[in-house]
Amino acid sequence: MLGIPDHAAFAGHGHAAPAFAASGELELKSFQWARRPFNAARYLDAAAREHRTLRVLTDAPVVELRERENARSVEAAIVVRPDGTPLRVEADFFVIAAGGIETPRLLLNSTAVRPGGIGNDRDTVGRYLSTHPKANMATLVLSRALSTRHPLFTDHAMPGGVMRCGLGFTAQAQRAHRLLNHYVQVLPFAEYRANRLFESVRGSERFNSPLIDRSPLIAGYLTGAGKIAFEMIGRAGRLQPRTGKFVLRAFLDQHPDPRHRIALSEKRDARGMRLANVAWRFSPGDRASVVRFFERLAATTTGAARLDFGRLVELEDWPLIGMHSHFMGTTRMGSDPAVSVTDAHGRVHGSENLFIAGPSLFTTPGYANPVYTVVALSLRLADHLARLAR
Repeated sequence: MLGIPDHAAFAGHGHAAPAFAASGELELKSFQWARRPFNAARYLDAAAREHRTLRVLTDAPVVELRERENARSVEAAIVVRPDGTPLRVEADFFVIAAGGIETPRLLLNSTAVRPGGIGNDRDTVGRYLSTHPKANMATLVLSRALSTRHPLFTDHAMPGGVMRCGLGFTAQAQRAHRLLNHYVQVLPFAEYRANRLFESVRGSERFNSPLIDRSPLIAGYLTGAGKIAFEMIGRAGRLQPRTGKFVLRAFLDQHPDPRHRIALSEKRDARGMRLANVAWRFSPGDRASVVRFFERLAATTTGAARLDFGRLVELEDWPLIGMHSHFMGTTRMGSDPAVSVTDAHGRVHGSENLFIAGPSLFTTPGYANPVYTVVALSLRLADHLARLAR
């Protein structure tokens, strides 16, 4: 449906983990990209043509949900047309699928019946905000060069897309060592003699991180005129067939924390809705979890491998990037309304007909892009609503 390559196709790729990562605690974990980006409008257009009763409104944001006086259900969504006039939309069921910021913002702005907003009787809406920070964080040096054609080191074409592996700990190892679900991609170095290429890459945050630029590996390379550049992700197999020197790019998990949240500002947008305030940080506990991850990774890698992550301990301010590439957790699922906003079906606690879809349902962020999980939860919710509507 989404045009994303089938994970089962990669499962039969036949590549074992390289010797340095052959510990039973580590496993190869794959990322996948579709060749053609997902375009929701294309699917909505097709659905509208197939189902004549479906009406899709664009440039018509929902600015408020109106509850019935007993606060047990929603009776209407208030929409603003492009000309600024309001439209009242009534339905048997309502589903908010507006992401990890706009979903709690809409709930908190819907105060006609409950001053604190819909679903927020326990002050849980907007809390537990999680994201996906990343950074180049360590270097790995092997005593013997390896082929970079392994999918751990370079992109591999798959039917309909591209995939690449990374390294992470098994679920069993994570439980045994109390590790968060972090993950690293292993990026080869390449030496170039073109000053122009070096200059084009040197200032990029992707390839120039204070967390690694003082490591012995980097210090040994960046000498003289500095004609060395980091390998571009995905091109290792073409530009450097063999190497034993790598950068580890980390994709980070974090602890769920109720202090990380979406709240409302006193400022308002052009339609009168209060804007969102974002409170988030990568906490000391999160930082400690990353150091533990690399400590265990150093202890687990086998053979003549040297892992350098000393700057993680030394540097006070980590230059994380992509902190807000995904917004998750702000209307999390759960059975206890004190620490969650919806039940297992995405129904808002205390409401009979209001549901939520999207990454705001997540209870933990993990390291991986959330699309597959978002789609799975949405299809599950669609089946549930179909049963309720019979």
